[in-house]
Amino acid sequence: MTFNPPPCGCGLKAYESKWHAEKALTKARNPGSQKVASRKAEKCGKGRWHLVNPDRGAKLKPGGKLRFRSKKAEKQHREERLPLLKHMDEERPWCEIRWDEGCQGRAVDVDEIQGRGAGGSHVDIENVQSTCRYCHDKKHQNPAEAKARGFTRSAGGAR
Repeated sequence: MTFNPPPCGCGLKAYESKWHAEKALTKARNPGSQKVASRKAEKCGKGRWHLVNPDRGAKLKPGGKLRFRSKKAEKQHREERLPLLKHMDEERPWCEIRWDEGCQGRAVDVDEIQGRGAGGSHVDIENVQSTCRYCHDKKHQNPAEAKARGFTRSAGGAR
């Protein structure tokens, strides 16, 4: 016979008591073993018990919203990225890629030459290029050709 915990408005499996939650945790991990240290039973605001992972931080509350950017990233965006975008729009308004005859001419995007995942910065004027949407899409659809033509750079490498 399996125990199916009743639903709770928290969106997590709910247990009637702390004992039930810890018993489910022990059975789920290894029958006959001690409870796993990385998870614990915690009581919610509705008086139900849930299994939570304390290493993952706070739970998202029902109806809660995730931040689009962290506070640190938001500060960098406001103080460094927005002025860079304004500068690019004023000083470099035309597409710098010019992939082929489909280029739209007027730049609408600012794209990194060396991506952030490869160690590049999105706030370094030497690492960004103005591009129209067509050329931006072409660059990302054809990464090998973009690298050969100098529109992208890999980690630690030359353009």
